[in-house]
Amino acid sequence: MQTQLYRHFDADGKLLYVGISLSAAHRLSQHNGQSEWASKIASMTVETLASREEALAAERVAIKTEKPAWNKANTATAGRIHTSIYLHKRVLRELRAIAIEYDRKPHDILIEGVDMLLAHFARPSVEDLSEG
Repeated sequence: MQTQLYRHFDADGKLLYVGISLSAAHRLSQHNGQSEWASKIASMTVETLASREEALAAERVAIKTEKPAWNKANTATAGRIHTSIYLHKRVLRELRAIAIEYDRKPHDILIEGVDMLLAHFARPSVEDLSEG
């Protein structure tokens, strides 16, 4: 399935963010409601790639070589620890399907679930715990 690789730039031409989506325009509207840097977007470029896998590979290279200001790979990671979970392959397939259907990344869906779990047990949110 064709997937778009997009780049957002500020008014000075500084690269703010690199991402992939089935629809860069739709994803832009999501960034406008969720990302603190979205108000700085002055322009956007879009490339259409043949597959999601090709787009993911191009996104990784772009983030590594172009160092956009707001991609998580290039923001402060102090206090963050990488962890892994084991999921049954059917569960992972469903998670990926949800991510594609809602034009999001599986990681973001998982973090939303963690936030719901924390709220259920009357604990601070992921965002609150990540501050500082």
